Amino acid sequence: MRGQSPLTRLCAAGYRTLLYLYPPRFRREYGAEMAQLFADLSRDAGRRNGSWGVLGLFVRAVFDTIYNSIGEWMMMLRQNWNRTLLALTGFAALAAVWVFMFLWMHIYTSLFLVPWDAMLTRPVDGSLAQVVNDFFDGYGAFIPSFIVLAINAALFARAVRAGADTATLLWKFAIAGLIFIGVSWALAAYIGIYLSGVVWPHPVGRSDPGFHRSLFPVLMWLISYLFYLKLLMRFAWRDGASAGFGPSPVY
Repeated sequence: MRGQSPLTRLCAAGYRTLLYLYPPRFRREYGAEMAQLFADLSRDAGRRNGSWGVLGLFVRAVFDTIYNSIGEWMMMLRQNWNRTLLALTGFAALAAVWVFMFLWMHIYTSLFLVPWDAMLTRPVDGSLAQVVNDFFDGYGAFIPSFIVLAINAALFARAVRAGADTATLLWKFAIAGLIFIGVSWALAAYIGIYLSGVVWPHPVGRSDPGFHRSLFPVLMWLISYLFYLKLLMRFAWRDGASAGFGPSPVY
């Protein structure tokens, strides 16, 4: 790796770590070849487009690795499990994930879209801030949860109608949902709040509520949700056209 930029080496190391998402047998058989291919592609991308080219390649690799690794795990489970057992456990897993996702979205809405909740200060009566705060403090707190689950259900139904294997599709949606919950929580509750504190430091000795503090957490959630939505759309469109399994890994 002599002569490569620090970013190229970092992305190559990150990709080697991503390979642990694949089943052990798959990783032993193809891992070294995939890591070498990614290193070559990242070096070429760096020569053509600089750091942005390397970063763009790595982002695509992250998405493709998650998508393809889920497919490989499902293929392994399909080979080792009875189809009925796979379907029943997948249904239970997806139901549990969707219930947890509904609750997580409700908590997220209450945390980041109701900044004056439990605060001694309140927005000015009749102001837009008060209307939005009180709306999401009431029945509006459930709207994001219903929207997210409705989109999930619509994409799942689309994949089934297109001919995707239902038993493995249940597990794919469940695993993708768990990934989304974990990533969105990490980005919003940690990175988003940290960035908010850097841009708008809290005054010493008093609170500073306001929708400006929701900007970075909501932005981080939106990034994770778009990534998750793209993953579900890949399952809904491509799996239906390929009998439930995605393409062979690109990297």
